[in-house]
Amino acid sequence: MALLRKYLSYSKALIWVVDGSDTERVSQSLDTLDLILEENDNFEPGFEEKYFSVLLLVSKADKPRSMSTDEIRLAFSKRLSGRLFSIYSTSLVSKPHVGLWEAFGWLALALDIAKSTNKVSEVSGEPPARPSQKLNLREPSTLAKKLEEWLQRTESGSSPEELIEQFNAYTLPSWDHYTHIRLAFVIIAAHGRQKGKDLLFTGLASYIEHNAQKQTNARGFHFTMTYFWIQIVHFAIQHLPESIRPAIGAGSYPTSEDFFRFLLVNPHVVDGGLWSEYYTKEKIMSAEAEAEMVLPDKKPLPSMAGRDAIAVFGAKESWGK
Repeated sequence: MALLRKYLSYSKALIWVVDGSDTERVSQSLDTLDLILEENDNFEPGFEEKYFSVLLLVSKADKPRSMSTDEIRLAFSKRLSGRLFSIYSTSLVSKPHVGLWEAFGWLALALDIAKSTNKVSEVSGEPPARPSQKLNLREPSTLAKKLEEWLQRTESGSSPEELIEQFNAYTLPSWDHYTHIRLAFVIIAAHGRQKGKDLLFTGLASYIEHNAQKQTNARGFHFTMTYFWIQIVHFAIQHLPESIRPAIGAGSYPTSEDFFRFLLVNPHVVDGGLWSEYYTKEKIMSAEAEAEMVLPDKKPLPSMAGRDAIAVFGAKESWGK
Protein backbone atom coordinates (compact mmCIF):
# COMPACT_ATOMS: atom_id res chain seq x y z
CA MET A 1 0.00 0.00 0.00
CA ALA A 2 2.93 2.34 0.56
CA LEU A 3 3.79 2.28 -3.14
CA LEU A 4 0.13 2.71 -4.07
CA ARG A 5 -0.17 5.71 -1.74
CA LYS A 6 2.84 7.28 -3.43
CA TYR A 7 1.23 7.00 -6.86
CA LEU A 8 -2.16 8.20 -5.65
CA SER A 9 -0.66 11.33 -4.13
CA TYR A 10 0.18 12.52 -7.66
CA SER A 11 -2.99 11.24 -9.36
CA LYS A 12 -6.10 13.10 -10.45
CA ALA A 13 -8.00 10.18 -11.97
CA LEU A 14 -8.09 6.40 -12.06
CA ILE A 15 -8.45 4.24 -15.17
CA TRP A 16 -9.82 0.85 -14.12
CA VAL A 17 -9.90 -1.98 -16.66
CA VAL A 18 -12.44 -4.78 -16.20
CA ASP A 19 -12.22 -7.99 -18.22
CA GLY A 20 -15.71 -8.10 -19.67
CA SER A 21 -15.35 -11.76 -20.61
CA ASP A 22 -14.48 -12.94 -17.09
CA THR A 23 -17.70 -12.64 -15.11
CA GLU A 24 -16.38 -14.73 -12.22
CA ARG A 25 -13.74 -12.14 -11.29
CA VAL A 26 -15.98 -9.07 -11.29
CA SER A 27 -16.48 -9.28 -7.52
CA GLN A 28 -12.70 -9.45 -7.04
CA SER A 29 -12.31 -6.40 -9.26
CA LEU A 30 -14.91 -4.56 -7.18
CA ASP A 31 -13.15 -5.37 -3.91
CA THR A 32 -9.76 -4.25 -5.22
CA LEU A 33 -11.21 -1.02 -6.59
CA ASP A 34 -12.79 -0.39 -3.18
CA LEU A 35 -9.40 -0.67 -1.49
CA ILE A 36 -7.80 1.77 -3.91
CA LEU A 37 -10.57 4.35 -3.65
CA GLU A 38 -10.63 4.07 0.13
CA GLU A 39 -6.89 4.65 0.21
CA ASN A 40 -7.32 7.70 -2.01
CA ASP A 41 -10.10 9.11 0.19
CA ASN A 42 -8.15 8.71 3.42
CA PHE A 43 -4.80 10.29 2.76
CA GLU A 44 -2.64 11.05 5.75
CA PRO A 45 -2.02 14.76 6.52
CA GLY A 46 0.16 16.30 3.87
CA PHE A 47 -1.39 14.50 0.95
CA GLU A 48 -3.31 16.60 -1.54
CA GLU A 49 -7.12 16.38 -1.52
CA LYS A 50 -8.58 15.68 -4.98
CA TYR A 51 -11.80 15.61 -6.88
CA PHE A 52 -11.12 12.11 -8.19
CA SER A 53 -12.50 10.89 -11.54
CA VAL A 54 -12.86 7.19 -12.37
CA LEU A 55 -12.90 5.82 -15.92
CA LEU A 56 -13.96 2.16 -16.23
CA LEU A 57 -12.90 0.38 -19.41
CA VAL A 58 -14.67 -2.90 -20.14
CA SER A 59 -12.18 -4.82 -22.26
CA LYS A 60 -12.81 -7.60 -24.80
CA ALA A 61 -16.15 -6.17 -25.92
CA ASP A 62 -15.70 -8.11 -29.17
CA LYS A 63 -16.17 -11.47 -27.41
CA PRO A 64 -19.68 -12.97 -27.72
CA ARG A 65 -20.21 -13.44 -23.97
CA SER A 66 -18.58 -10.23 -22.84
CA MET A 67 -20.53 -8.28 -20.24
CA SER A 68 -22.37 -5.22 -21.53
CA THR A 69 -21.75 -1.68 -20.34
CA ASP A 70 -25.11 -1.73 -18.54
CA GLU A 71 -24.17 -4.91 -16.65
CA ILE A 72 -20.88 -3.39 -15.51
CA ARG A 73 -22.65 -0.16 -14.57
CA LEU A 74 -25.13 -2.11 -12.45
CA ALA A 75 -22.30 -3.94 -10.68
CA PHE A 76 -20.12 -0.89 -10.04
CA SER A 77 -22.55 2.03 -9.72
CA LYS A 78 -23.21 1.59 -5.98
CA ARG A 79 -19.47 1.57 -5.23
CA LEU A 80 -18.95 4.67 -7.37
CA SER A 81 -22.00 6.60 -6.18
CA GLY A 82 -21.18 10.26 -5.60
CA ARG A 83 -18.13 10.20 -7.84
CA LEU A 84 -17.50 11.52 -11.29
CA PHE A 85 -17.22 8.33 -13.34
CA SER A 86 -18.07 6.82 -16.70
CA ILE A 87 -17.95 3.36 -18.30
CA TYR A 88 -16.97 2.41 -21.85
CA SER A 89 -16.83 -0.93 -23.64
CA THR A 90 -13.56 -1.35 -25.52
CA SER A 91 -11.90 -3.72 -27.93
CA LEU A 92 -8.33 -3.65 -29.21
CA VAL A 93 -9.09 -6.35 -31.78
CA SER A 94 -11.71 -4.38 -33.70
CA LYS A 95 -10.56 -1.95 -36.37
CA PRO A 96 -10.83 0.88 -35.55
CA HIS A 97 -10.45 0.24 -31.84
CA VAL A 98 -13.85 0.45 -30.16
CA GLY A 99 -14.51 2.88 -27.33
CA LEU A 100 -11.03 4.24 -26.59
CA TRP A 101 -11.40 7.58 -28.38
CA GLU A 102 -14.70 8.30 -26.64
CA ALA A 103 -13.42 7.10 -23.27
CA PHE A 104 -10.34 9.29 -23.20
CA GLY A 105 -12.30 12.21 -24.59
CA TRP A 106 -14.58 11.90 -21.56
CA LEU A 107 -11.58 11.63 -19.23
CA ALA A 108 -10.05 14.83 -20.61
CA LEU A 109 -13.29 16.69 -19.91
CA ALA A 110 -13.59 15.10 -16.45
CA LEU A 111 -10.14 16.42 -15.58
CA ASP A 112 -11.29 19.86 -16.73
CA ILE A 113 -14.20 19.58 -14.30
CA ALA A 114 -11.87 18.63 -11.46
CA LYS A 115 -9.65 21.61 -12.19
CA SER A 116 -12.62 23.96 -12.36
CA THR A 117 -14.11 22.59 -9.12
CA ASN A 118 -10.86 23.06 -7.25
CA LYS A 119 -10.64 26.66 -8.46
CA VAL A 120 -14.18 27.37 -7.29
CA SER A 121 -13.34 25.98 -3.85
CA GLU A 122 -10.26 28.19 -3.63
CA VAL A 123 -12.15 31.32 -4.67
CA SER A 124 -15.01 30.66 -2.24
CA GLY A 125 -12.70 30.97 0.73
CA GLU A 126 -14.11 27.86 2.35
CA PRO A 127 -11.60 25.96 4.50
CA PRO A 128 -10.22 22.91 2.70
CA ALA A 129 -11.47 19.52 3.83
CA ARG A 130 -9.19 17.62 6.18
CA PRO A 131 -7.18 14.95 4.35
CA SER A 132 -8.99 12.23 6.29
CA GLN A 133 -12.43 13.66 5.44
CA LYS A 134 -14.15 12.20 2.38
CA LEU A 135 -15.38 14.86 -0.01
CA ASN A 136 -19.18 14.84 -0.06
CA LEU A 137 -20.04 15.23 -3.72
CA ARG A 138 -23.78 15.47 -2.97
CA GLU A 139 -23.63 18.83 -1.25
CA PRO A 140 -25.74 21.45 -3.10
CA SER A 141 -22.60 23.33 -4.18
CA THR A 142 -21.06 20.35 -5.93
CA LEU A 143 -21.30 19.09 -9.45
CA ALA A 144 -22.72 15.76 -8.32
CA LYS A 145 -25.63 17.45 -6.60
CA LYS A 146 -26.36 19.53 -9.67
CA LEU A 147 -26.28 16.41 -11.80
CA GLU A 148 -28.72 14.65 -9.50
CA GLU A 149 -31.12 17.59 -9.70
CA TRP A 150 -30.87 17.66 -13.49
CA LEU A 151 -31.60 13.94 -13.72
CA GLN A 152 -34.68 14.41 -11.55
CA ARG A 153 -35.87 17.30 -13.72
CA THR A 154 -35.40 15.18 -16.82
CA GLU A 155 -37.52 12.37 -15.39
CA SER A 156 -40.34 14.62 -14.19
CA GLY A 157 -40.24 17.49 -16.68
CA SER A 158 -41.66 18.18 -20.12
CA SER A 159 -41.24 15.76 -22.99
CA PRO A 160 -38.92 16.87 -25.82
CA GLU A 161 -41.94 17.70 -27.99
CA GLU A 162 -43.49 19.81 -25.22
CA LEU A 163 -40.16 21.54 -24.62
CA ILE A 164 -39.92 22.61 -28.27
CA GLU A 165 -43.55 23.78 -28.30
CA GLN A 166 -42.91 25.90 -25.20
CA PHE A 167 -39.72 27.27 -26.75
CA ASN A 168 -41.49 28.30 -29.94
CA ALA A 169 -44.42 29.80 -28.00
CA TYR A 170 -42.12 31.70 -25.58
CA THR A 171 -43.66 29.86 -22.60
CA LEU A 172 -40.81 27.81 -21.17
CA PRO A 173 -41.37 27.14 -17.44
CA SER A 174 -37.80 28.19 -16.64
CA TRP A 175 -34.91 30.00 -18.32
CA ASP A 176 -31.76 28.53 -16.83
CA HIS A 177 -28.68 26.53 -17.72
CA TYR A 178 -30.55 23.21 -17.62
CA THR A 179 -33.13 24.49 -20.11
CA HIS A 180 -30.45 25.83 -22.46
CA ILE A 181 -28.48 22.57 -22.46
CA ARG A 182 -31.57 20.44 -22.97
CA LEU A 183 -32.73 22.64 -25.85
CA ALA A 184 -29.30 22.36 -27.45
CA PHE A 185 -29.29 18.58 -27.05
CA VAL A 186 -32.79 18.10 -28.47
CA ILE A 187 -32.37 20.47 -31.42
CA ILE A 188 -28.85 19.40 -32.41
CA ALA A 189 -29.74 15.71 -32.16
CA ALA A 190 -32.87 16.19 -34.27
CA HIS A 191 -31.52 18.54 -36.93
CA GLY A 192 -27.75 18.08 -36.97
CA ARG A 193 -25.09 20.58 -36.05
CA GLN A 194 -25.42 23.15 -38.83
CA LYS A 195 -29.21 23.41 -39.01
CA GLY A 196 -29.44 22.95 -35.25
CA LYS A 197 -27.03 25.83 -34.72
CA ASP A 198 -29.12 28.11 -36.93
CA LEU A 199 -32.35 27.13 -35.15
CA LEU A 200 -30.80 27.70 -31.74
CA PHE A 201 -29.30 31.07 -32.65
CA THR A 202 -32.48 32.49 -34.12
CA GLY A 203 -34.75 30.81 -31.57
CA LEU A 204 -32.79 31.96 -28.52
CA ALA A 205 -32.44 35.51 -29.83
CA SER A 206 -36.18 35.65 -30.53
CA TYR A 207 -37.05 34.19 -27.12
CA ILE A 208 -34.88 36.76 -25.35
CA GLU A 209 -36.47 39.57 -27.35
CA HIS A 210 -40.00 38.45 -26.42
CA ASN A 211 -39.21 37.81 -22.74
CA ALA A 212 -36.62 40.47 -22.01
CA GLN A 213 -38.42 41.76 -18.92
CA LYS A 214 -40.47 38.76 -17.78
CA GLN A 215 -38.06 35.83 -17.78
CA THR A 216 -34.58 36.56 -19.08
CA ASN A 217 -33.81 39.50 -16.75
CA ALA A 218 -33.18 41.80 -19.70
CA ARG A 219 -30.04 39.88 -20.62
CA GLY A 220 -29.25 40.19 -24.30
CA PHE A 221 -28.28 37.44 -26.70
CA HIS A 222 -24.60 36.51 -26.33
CA PHE A 223 -23.16 35.20 -29.60
CA THR A 224 -19.92 33.64 -28.33
CA MET A 225 -21.46 32.07 -25.22
CA THR A 226 -24.20 30.50 -27.33
CA TYR A 227 -21.69 29.11 -29.80
CA PHE A 228 -19.54 27.81 -26.94
CA TRP A 229 -22.36 25.70 -25.49
CA ILE A 230 -23.47 24.48 -28.92
CA GLN A 231 -19.93 23.25 -29.51
CA ILE A 232 -19.71 21.59 -26.09
CA VAL A 233 -23.07 19.82 -26.48
CA HIS A 234 -22.39 18.69 -30.05
CA PHE A 235 -18.96 17.38 -29.07
CA ALA A 236 -20.50 15.51 -26.13
CA ILE A 237 -23.21 13.94 -28.31
CA GLN A 238 -20.61 12.79 -30.84
CA HIS A 239 -18.61 11.13 -28.07
CA LEU A 240 -21.49 9.15 -26.60
CA PRO A 241 -21.02 5.38 -26.83
CA GLU A 242 -22.52 4.26 -30.11
CA SER A 243 -25.08 2.06 -28.35
CA ILE A 244 -26.76 5.07 -26.70
CA ARG A 245 -26.01 7.84 -29.21
CA PRO A 246 -29.14 9.30 -30.85
CA ALA A 247 -29.18 9.47 -34.62
CA ILE A 248 -28.00 13.03 -35.28
CA GLY A 249 -29.95 14.91 -37.92
CA ALA A 250 -32.62 12.23 -38.35
CA GLY A 251 -35.41 14.77 -37.88
CA SER A 252 -36.95 13.09 -34.82
CA TYR A 253 -36.47 14.39 -31.30
CA PRO A 254 -34.40 12.30 -28.88
CA THR A 255 -36.31 10.97 -25.88
CA SER A 256 -36.06 12.10 -22.28
CA GLU A 257 -34.23 8.83 -21.63
CA ASP A 258 -31.68 9.82 -24.28
CA PHE A 259 -31.02 13.09 -22.45
CA PHE A 260 -30.82 11.23 -19.13
CA ARG A 261 -28.08 8.97 -20.51
CA PHE A 262 -26.37 11.96 -22.13
CA LEU A 263 -26.07 13.62 -18.70
CA LEU A 264 -24.73 10.48 -17.06
CA VAL A 265 -21.94 10.21 -19.62
CA ASN A 266 -21.30 13.97 -19.85
CA PRO A 267 -21.75 15.42 -16.34
CA HIS A 268 -19.47 18.34 -17.20
CA VAL A 269 -22.33 20.06 -19.06
CA VAL A 270 -24.03 20.94 -15.76
CA ASP A 271 -21.14 23.26 -14.91
CA GLY A 272 -22.33 26.69 -16.01
CA GLY A 273 -18.84 28.09 -15.47
CA LEU A 274 -17.14 25.67 -17.85
CA TRP A 275 -16.47 28.54 -20.25
CA SER A 276 -13.82 29.85 -17.83
CA GLU A 277 -11.59 26.92 -18.77
CA TYR A 278 -11.47 28.29 -22.33
CA TYR A 279 -11.96 32.05 -22.01
CA THR A 280 -10.82 34.73 -19.64
CA LYS A 281 -13.67 36.72 -18.16
CA GLU A 282 -12.43 39.85 -19.92
CA LYS A 283 -12.54 38.15 -23.31
CA ILE A 284 -15.95 36.49 -23.13
CA MET A 285 -17.66 39.41 -21.40
CA SER A 286 -16.42 41.87 -24.00
CA ALA A 287 -18.79 43.71 -26.33
CA GLU A 288 -17.09 41.99 -29.26
CA ALA A 289 -17.79 38.51 -27.86
CA GLU A 290 -21.42 39.41 -27.27
CA ALA A 291 -21.90 40.60 -30.86
CA GLU A 292 -19.90 38.00 -32.82
CA MET A 293 -17.85 34.84 -32.56
CA VAL A 294 -14.63 35.34 -30.60
CA LEU A 295 -12.06 32.56 -30.33
CA PRO A 296 -10.98 31.30 -26.88
CA ASP A 297 -7.90 32.92 -25.40
CA LYS A 298 -7.00 30.14 -22.93
CA LYS A 299 -7.32 26.91 -24.93
CA PRO A 300 -9.17 25.76 -28.08
CA LEU A 301 -12.69 24.39 -27.92
CA PRO A 302 -12.97 20.61 -28.35
CA SER A 303 -12.47 19.59 -32.01
CA MET A 304 -12.85 23.19 -33.08
CA ALA A 305 -11.37 24.29 -36.39
CA GLY A 306 -10.35 27.61 -34.95
CA ARG A 307 -9.53 29.65 -38.00
CA ASP A 308 -12.69 28.55 -39.78
CA ALA A 309 -15.04 29.59 -36.98
CA ILE A 310 -15.17 33.28 -37.79
CA ALA A 311 -15.62 32.63 -41.50
CA VAL A 312 -18.43 30.13 -40.91
CA PHE A 313 -20.33 31.96 -38.18
CA GLY A 314 -19.29 35.56 -38.71
CA ALA A 315 -21.00 38.41 -36.94
CA LYS A 316 -24.66 38.66 -35.99
CA GLU A 317 -25.46 40.75 -39.06
CA SER A 318 -24.48 37.86 -41.36
CA TRP A 319 -27.05 35.33 -40.09
CA GLY A 320 -29.07 33.80 -42.86
CA LYS A 321 -27.07 35.46 -45.62
